Amino acid sequence: MKKIDIEIGNKEYTVKVASTEEERTEGLSTTENLPANEGMLFTYEEPEQWLVYTMRNTSLDLDIIFIDKDKKVISVNTVEAFDIKPIVCKEFAQYVLEVNADSGISVGDELDDSELTEDEKELVSRSRMLVLDENGDV
Repeated sequence: MKKIDIEIGNKEYTVKVASTEEERTEGLSTTENLPANEGMLFTYEEPEQWLVYTMRNTSLDLDIIFIDKDKKVISVNTVEAFDIKPIVCKEFAQYVLEVNADSGISVGDELDDSELTEDEKELVSRSRMLVLDENGDV
């Protein structure tokens, strides 16, 4: 899984990008220790309404941060490890950022990816797996 550097609010993070269904399903569930400046950025090709996240298999207290297509934070949820209560974003979100709890990130903060290379921006915006036929066509 690729790592990229992002800035959100006044904080900088190195995040793993989860852009496939498999990566999003696993999330941080196998992570036992998350450094203060690291996290995971879940990406969706298009804004999604009713995104649901749980901490069922995650051993860390996290902030689950929903971000809209304009890269503005629309919801911040602090969740305890192994909490089975679903976190639901009823608004349209295109990105979800998970970082350690009590990050200080607030609604209205913006995700800044201006220092990313074009390839990294493509990685952040891409979230689907394409199936190719025997001719290599999608």
